[in-house]
Amino acid sequence: MKRVMLYLVILVVGFNISCEQNFQPFQEGDYNFSINGYLDLHSNEQWFRVNPIRQKIIAGANWDSLGVDVTLTRETTGEQFRLSAQLFTFYEDGQDTANFWNYVLMDSLNANEEYTIRVTGEDGQSSYATVRMPDTFPKPVVSDYDNDSFTGLIQGSVKNRIVLATLEYSLTVNGLCCVYYKTSKLREGNVQVDEDGNFSVFIDDATNLDKEFPRWGLDEFGISQVIFTIAVDNGSWPESYGTGSEENAIPDTQNNVEDGLGVVTGLATYTMRVDTCTLPDGSECPISDSRSDRNKLLKYSEQ
Repeated sequence: MKRVMLYLVILVVGFNISCEQNFQPFQEGDYNFSINGYLDLHSNEQWFRVNPIRQKIIAGANWDSLGVDVTLTRETTGEQFRLSAQLFTFYEDGQDTANFWNYVLMDSLNANEEYTIRVTGEDGQSSYATVRMPDTFPKPVVSDYDNDSFTGLIQGSVKNRIVLATLEYSLTVNGLCCVYYKTSKLREGNVQVDEDGNFSVFIDDATNLDKEFPRWGLDEFGISQVIFTIAVDNGSWPESYGTGSEENAIPDTQNNVEDGLGVVTGLATYTMRVDTCTLPDGSECPISDSRSDRNKLLKYSEQ
């Protein structure tokens, strides 16, 4: 479930492929497939969204199969892994609105190594992208988070560039569920990193919540959970991601897929709870899946 939530964070908050860039897998040019997704060094589940690029929309297209072979190659050894297909269907008001194929590999990866994701069609045409994985890093530590004042400190150490540092709040109002708020600490300038890679993320979100929800006072909010997501890369994350600029909508502007379109990046990530919450046995509360947009919007069937 953490992987699902983080996938949404990366695609929606960082990439903005589907919304801000108005990306469509129907482009003119010498492109075969669109590939979007990321490899995660800290996960044993890797997955990508794959679509054929057509000159025009084919009415009544058959979604039983894309008829493609999707592989991941570890470049240092030549070892090759085949990804399995999973069909996701977006639903809105009870109606199918779009179908997407995700290709999944249940395996872990190696730090500081190159991997190539390749999609090959029945006609032999292919698209691919090669990325280098970053170093691993220890789980960050939360200090003195206060559920009432929405303040706290997260600290840790990394060897690579931090490209994502977000907080997502799940709140109640007067005991009623639910209000959601997401903020980027990188965009706010609240992430400090010294020359040795030691970082601090400063949390002080009372003002942000007050501005976002002016109809309620802060004393009316209760915390269901606060989730922190951090990701580092090894140079594969484009600098202009998330800017919303018009140039991002132009094919090839945000693209590292050869003979295709899309963005593939290699990351090391952590998703963790920040709020003070313990179970009766003294252990930390797990991340709830109540905020998972996939559970609400997608119908899943494994092919």
